[in-house]
Amino acid sequence: MAKKEAVSYSDFCKACQDMRHLGESLSVRNIHARIGGSFSTISDYLTRWKQENDFASSVTGDMSEGFKQSVLAEFGRLVAETRRELESRLEKEQTQLKEANLQLADYEQQIESLKQDLQSQKESLQQKNLDLEKQLSAAMERNSEYEKRLHEIDSKYTESLRMQEIARTESAKAQFQIERADAAAEKAETLAEKLQKQLHELQEKKHQSDLKATAAEAKNTEIEKQLTKYERVK
Repeated sequence: MAKKEAVSYSDFCKACQDMRHLGESLSVRNIHARIGGSFSTISDYLTRWKQENDFASSVTGDMSEGFKQSVLAEFGRLVAETRRELESRLEKEQTQLKEANLQLADYEQQIESLKQDLQSQKESLQQKNLDLEKQLSAAMERNSEYEKRLHEIDSKYTESLRMQEIARTESAKAQFQIERADAAAEKAETLAEKLQKQLHELQEKKHQSDLKATAAEAKNTEIEKQLTKYERVK
């Protein structure tokens, strides 16, 4: 009955050696019937064993069969050890490759995340740039309006200075005229005082003249009375 457990290559080589000594045919079915295992594994082992046996036959020449089998067994052992070492290395490399692939996938995920973050930041920066451009445009419009208003204020200030200069000139002229008027008023006041004095003197003279005229009229009346009286007496 075929065995169920796995078969190593060294067990396969020993079975092949025993079967050759017994003169049995080395076929996948016969070997499987002796040591068991899977047909695919026995088939691979048989192909490998034939290649190694052909190689050993080419290098051993006229060696005895027993020594040749010993060489084949040793060669098979070395090949098996080499194979195990290579398989171990391959397994390690595959593990490292798997880890590298996982790490690469993680890096790719991180890169994709970074790309999304960069895209988001780019869109945010573009929006901020648009906002800044709008703010700059509004600021330039306000600056233009401020410059316009400043020009208007400057024009008004220049006109105000001109009007102030005119006002100062007119004020100086008015002050000069006031001073002349004050001088004329002072002269007129002096003249008025003089005329008032003269008027007072004339009024006094007139009063004296009136007194003299009254006295003369009284004297004349007295003389007329005396003349009338005299004529009556005569």
